[in-house]
Amino acid sequence: MTAPDHHSPRTRQPAPASNDADARGSAPATPLLFADPSPTGRANRLPSSPVAPADSVLVAGQHVRGMLRHPRSRMRPSADWVAPQLDFACGGVSFSVLVSRHRIPPTAWQRLTGQVAPTGDALFLATVSISCSEEAYRRQPGTAALVAESLLRCVSDGCWHTSADTELHPVEDARMWTWHFAAAQGQLCAPVPGRDGQAA
Repeated sequence: MTAPDHHSPRTRQPAPASNDADARGSAPATPLLFADPSPTGRANRLPSSPVAPADSVLVAGQHVRGMLRHPRSRMRPSADWVAPQLDFACGGVSFSVLVSRHRIPPTAWQRLTGQVAPTGDALFLATVSISCSEEAYRRQPGTAALVAESLLRCVSDGCWHTSADTELHPVEDARMWTWHFAAAQGQLCAPVPGRDGQAA
């Protein structure tokens, strides 16, 4: 079971460029783990990354976690519902993040994760998409991919990953990375991890 992708890039004003040194340098030209993290069809928890996130990514990750907790992130069967959005910049690239979640029953949680569902907590399947313009991606593919993965790792830390994909959105000419993950309400309320693994 994977969530349908309700996210698409929207027209937005670019955020001012940042000079975060952490996002520059010898960033890989391709994402570190942007293959399906669940090749067996079952969710899992990703191993830790050796790459420390930039300060602006940690700040953005905190904001995105807060957006996921907000009632506006709950998907609604309404034509006027739109996913909450956050714009930020890192390493000279401007990004836009869209988030959504929908509540799932314990049976769906168990099918997704292979684990008994936590009791006494609301359960959700969350979707987080981060995008940048295709022009920016072509200029700095390693930086863009590294920042995108760093943010997605921060936001989904401790959760159960169900799927991940990268795509070129043909209408908006934007590169988009999307992760789906199962999370209990308590996990969404936890702070994102900092550079030393402690709360940021």
